[in-house]
Amino acid sequence: MDNPRYVIVAMVDEPKGNAYSSGQRTAGWTAAPVVRKVVMRAGPMLGVFPDESRDVDVSELTPLLWKNGESE
Repeated sequence: MDNPRYVIVAMVDEPKGNAYSSGQRTAGWTAAPVVRKVVMRAGPMLGVFPDESRDVDVSELTPLLWKNGESE
């Protein structure tokens, strides 16, 4: 995350919703699971391993989610 070496691009053509996704066809339900599987298989081969000791600070993203401390 701090020093990226690889990029994964996933494109799903005409995704279909299903019961598991409640009919959703967004990238979070279609492309993200594909990327997860690629990372889990290719990561170790490329020497990329999760850092379980580090927590991600998302405080800088708060302005993108809420305006003036209120949810939209």
